[in-house]
Amino acid sequence: MDNCKDGLCMIGNVQEIDNSKYGLSKYGFRRKLFPECLADRIARAKKVFGVNIDTSETSFLGKLIRNLSWDEAYLWELAEDVYNSPFVNSAQGTALDNVGMYLTISRRPATKSKVLLKIYGDKGTKIPKGFQVATKDNVLFETLEEATIAGESVEVPAVSLGAGKGNNVPEETITEIINPTFGIDRVVNVDKAEGGLDLETDNEFRERYKKSYSRVGGSTVPAIRAALLDIDKVVDCEVRENVTMETMGGIPPKSVAAYVYGGEDQEVAQAIFENKAAGIQAFGSKIVKVTDDKGESHSIGFTRAQVQDVWVKLVITKDKDYKGDQAVKRAILNYIGGKDLDGIEYPGLKLGEDVIQSKVLGRVMCMGGVADIEVFISTNNRDWKKTNIEIAKATIAKTGPEKVVIEYVS
Repeated sequence: MDNCKDGLCMIGNVQEIDNSKYGLSKYGFRRKLFPECLADRIARAKKVFGVNIDTSETSFLGKLIRNLSWDEAYLWELAEDVYNSPFVNSAQGTALDNVGMYLTISRRPATKSKVLLKIYGDKGTKIPKGFQVATKDNVLFETLEEATIAGESVEVPAVSLGAGKGNNVPEETITEIINPTFGIDRVVNVDKAEGGLDLETDNEFRERYKKSYSRVGGSTVPAIRAALLDIDKVVDCEVRENVTMETMGGIPPKSVAAYVYGGEDQEVAQAIFENKAAGIQAFGSKIVKVTDDKGESHSIGFTRAQVQDVWVKLVITKDKDYKGDQAVKRAILNYIGGKDLDGIEYPGLKLGEDVIQSKVLGRVMCMGGVADIEVFISTNNRDWKKTNIEIAKATIAKTGPEKVVIEYVS
């Protein structure tokens, strides 16, 4: 009869290692690591073959045990991944997508970049829909509609064939014609191509998931906010309500006011319309018409969040590992938020979040290559302070590469 004592189980005349402390328990899941798998197998081998058996790395038995232990540890790792897959904080990849279905939200897909092309050629030449052009680095675009050259040129909207931030290109870089057409001489993008976004990362999806907990809560303020945050390109929003019969804080009686940064007007208005309570006014400085399934038009109001421009001056003492000005500026953009020179928009801080001077300093110092640094912050490019910048409600801080000034200590 099998029995266990002091962590060892007797099976016949052979002592086996007790694995009850691994796997599922009331404390969660504990996987066995490779060193633990190896130690258990060596201990078992010595009990079966004798304490003098050679289990070193160079012996045949030692090599076999280590190979088997590696496979066992990998299986434990897979089992842990299965255990973690239903939880938003630990799930990854497709498992995290499946968790999102609990709140009926999905990962935001990568989006394509849009641009306006100027096509030159003979008067009367027709530009077909799907006419393809590219940059010298082979970033491909195609026209979205047919057009006819009137005079010397015509402007035609186009979209990138691929999706992602890599399709955001500067102005005057789309110059290559992929499928030449008689009567078309050259093409160029007068403005930069923008709007391309990468697939939402696991961390970004988790953050949006947690903000969407109340999405299933009906026509509540948190539910409206969750619906707005689920819109592509909405960085952040704030929703306020006035339940009184008097105007409060500029909001009319029995109204809800949404302050939104990012997103398309029509999508924002549609989300508010679908989630606000019946009979409640959607108040705001921007009014958008929304048509319901019966063809009735509704006026939905919301307010675009105010932008507080922020300038940052860095006085840096460099060392030999300095990463360069562009890398430093990008680190500031990642923290505060704003648009880079290549058209990529960094979300950065949320509505009402203050710009913390020490966090600016920390973002640069953690890059390495900086021996010492002083940080000054301004809201007007004149009055520089070494203190935090307070950001009002319904306002979001933004900066840009041209607003980050770098000076050096010689």
